[in-house]
Amino acid sequence: MAEKNLNPIPIPLPQRWREFRIAYLPVLTFAALVAVIAWMWMRYVQPATIVGEAEAVRANIISILPGTLEELKVDRLQAVTNGQELVVLRVMDEDQIQAEVAAAEADVRLLQARIKLDQTRNLDSFSQLQSEYLLEQFNLELAQINLQQAEAELERAKELLKQSLDTMSKRRDVAFNIACFGTSDDFADRKAPVSVSAESVEQAKKWVEDRVALGDSDIYGLLKVVFEQGPTSASMIVGSDPASPAGVDAKELEQAGGAQDFIIKQVEAWRKAGSKTALDVTGIGLSDTQREFYKKLAKAGGGTYLDG
Repeated sequence: MAEKNLNPIPIPLPQRWREFRIAYLPVLTFAALVAVIAWMWMRYVQPATIVGEAEAVRANIISILPGTLEELKVDRLQAVTNGQELVVLRVMDEDQIQAEVAAAEADVRLLQARIKLDQTRNLDSFSQLQSEYLLEQFNLELAQINLQQAEAELERAKELLKQSLDTMSKRRDVAFNIACFGTSDDFADRKAPVSVSAESVEQAKKWVEDRVALGDSDIYGLLKVVFEQGPTSASMIVGSDPASPAGVDAKELEQAGGAQDFIIKQVEAWRKAGSKTALDVTGIGLSDTQREFYKKLAKAGGGTYLDG
């Protein structure tokens, strides 16, 4: 029988893959593992660097003259030979160096002088503040003394007023009212004067005892009300200079010669206008100048002055 040309039977793809896994895949896997192990051994087990010690020949280069380094012609750790140019040095003139040193010393001396000046100023400021503190402390103590003196004078004035009330209580044909400097109230509560009786005198004494020092001693407003009401007599107890009249123009006070002369002239004018009120003044702890003013005021008011 004659032979025929037959085509080979194709091998299926799964069969080929099975033969590849059996014949070649183990070899390739083993080769890859060997390569990876070798790379890891070279990378992580064998050190990448070697520690050693080297000894270099060094020489210190020193200039015999002071100057400024302008250029460095070698690199760090570079080997050099004898006679090789290494740096360019600009030598400074000795006079220039001495001038710069002198300038630096002058700056230091100037700074020291400024420090001493600042210390002196600080000491002066401290001394001034200490003096001001002592002055304020002295003024405080003086004010406390003046307060004690004013309180004593107030108590004395109250006692004198109570004595005047006791003397007035023996009369039954008069009416009275009491007002204090620096307050806006009076015993009669801005009504008609109160008739004298044992009960009214006791009420007046209690009213006087409850009074405290308030405001400035503006006697002008009080005198104006007194002379407008026109009582037969008025008694005033004082212990200091009068304050400038409230509500009066400064130019008018200047034309009258001052606040005190203005008050005296106003009292004289009220008396000349027909007021019959006699003004008696009692002074407590007054100086000679204050006493002279209140004597003139009592004379202008047609009354008398007494030292309490």
